[in-house]
Amino acid sequence: MIRYLTERELVMINTLQIQRYSPEEQIGVKEPTALNMCVALPKQAVFDKELYPTMFDKAAILYQKLVQKHCFHNANKRTALVAVHTFLRLNGVTLNVSNKEIEDYTVAIATDKDLTWEAISSWLEVHSK
Repeated sequence: MIRYLTERELVMINTLQIQRYSPEEQIGVKEPTALNMCVALPKQAVFDKELYPTMFDKAAILYQKLVQKHCFHNANKRTALVAVHTFLRLNGVTLNVSNKEIEDYTVAIATDKDLTWEAISSWLEVHSK
């Protein structure tokens, strides 16, 4: 059974990232509807067919949307990076990538609007063990 992250867990990840790295920044949810969507998307199915069937697909859509939807006032990219790492780890997968590489990839997700969740899924799979 897949272990999904909850809204509460994502808020906690965001809070911890800000407290640790940028305590002067505002903490909190900026777009509650967007956060709800980010949590729901990995589980989404149509006619009992999962839209994101693999673990890496689920991780990719969560990662992409947390980066792009700006659910929080601050630290959206940091939150997305830690969230995808946590989601995979909770489900028995370890990312095998340097901090610099994943930071650069997170920025690419934010800036390259042509980077699809499918491409992100493939990248995560290649960089996991």
